[in-house]
Amino acid sequence: MQAAIVEDELERVLRSVAFARAGRLRRFLEYVVRQDLAGNGGLLKEYQIGVAVFDRGPDFDPRIDTIVRVEAIKLRERLDVYFRAEGATDPIRISIPKGSYRPVFELREEQAAPILEDPEALYWQARSLGKNPDELRRAIGLLSLGLRRWPSHAGLHVALAAAAAGATCGEIAFLAPGEGLGLMQGAARRALELDPDQGEAHFFAKLADLRLADKSAVFAAMRQALSSSPKSAGLHQWAAAILLADGRFEEALLHALQAGRLEPDVLVHKTRTAVALFYAGKDDASIGHLRDILAFDPDNYLANLCLSRALCSAGRMDEARICARRAYSASAATNALAALGYAEARGGNSTAADKIAAQLKSCARKRYVRPSWLAAINVALGRMETAAQHLSIAAREGDFILGWAKTDRRWDPLRGRVAGL
Repeated sequence: MQAAIVEDELERVLRSVAFARAGRLRRFLEYVVRQDLAGNGGLLKEYQIGVAVFDRGPDFDPRIDTIVRVEAIKLRERLDVYFRAEGATDPIRISIPKGSYRPVFELREEQAAPILEDPEALYWQARSLGKNPDELRRAIGLLSLGLRRWPSHAGLHVALAAAAAGATCGEIAFLAPGEGLGLMQGAARRALELDPDQGEAHFFAKLADLRLADKSAVFAAMRQALSSSPKSAGLHQWAAAILLADGRFEEALLHALQAGRLEPDVLVHKTRTAVALFYAGKDDASIGHLRDILAFDPDNYLANLCLSRALCSAGRMDEARICARRAYSASAATNALAALGYAEARGGNSTAADKIAAQLKSCARKRYVRPSWLAAINVALGRMETAAQHLSIAAREGDFILGWAKTDRRWDPLRGRVAGL
């Protein structure tokens, strides 16, 4: 099997939710996989792993200290959890058979995750994934597989539309508009063909219009969706988002808070409440909410990303850089890298900001990078002409961030100079 394919899979596993708080297991897995790829798999022994991974000294005696065996059991269990859920659609599976520390890489032609045997369980599992780009990728992959088995399940089409919306329109977005909106609208329309009473589907079918100056169709679809599904926390969050785009901050905050009341155990709702506070100009309150989340979950991608931006607005650049780096470390997402570039630019570190902008342009050859992020970095650097050029590209490509241009404070220096701001 090609090393590059295994490397890609290793990175997916290391960035996953299953391994998010398992630093020792990540080091263990990364070490044995990279040793195997280097041709040293047959030499992986307990002593070697104890010294290299678990910082045991040269006097390490595996007969007395069982750390490697204990952690190997945990690693096998954690890999099993990952490939049953988040990694159910991954092209290969990594395992470490009992009695050995050498990893095995299996090409998986048929996915056989238990979650794919129950469409209702799949629906709720997919709807719960949305804290970071990897989670949304898993949701889209699982739902796509599920719809091969149940193509007439309207709810799964709605869940796919919701996942595509998150992957295209929000802070986590990683799909280019041309790809993501097609997926979102196609799934929404198919859901409505199967069941015209799917209120959420009406909303996702119209969400692309948020980028237009006239947002009346989106608001009408939102009202229709909430009328049919008043207890949908996800819909209340989307209602908050589009109300923010229209400058209706108090209404947006009410919907964000309602989502939190409906699902009080879901941290992402608290994060989006903080976003509503930030757009309303209440930076300190926003920062407080996000700090609360990170006290409980310090590596939370979305909370770190949003906190970095709020701290930039408050002029606390050192803290903003730390949060952006944490978001990037947790995800390797271009949005997080761009947030770090923006923090560097706002802090006057033009050399670091330019380096990150160049890195983003290089990344854009392989994956989607929002032109609006490059525009934001250049605004922060005072390069208004370059920023305006990037915003023009963003408008041509349908960059969804422009749906919020009316209320996004980053564009204040460009108002009156760029059409649509």
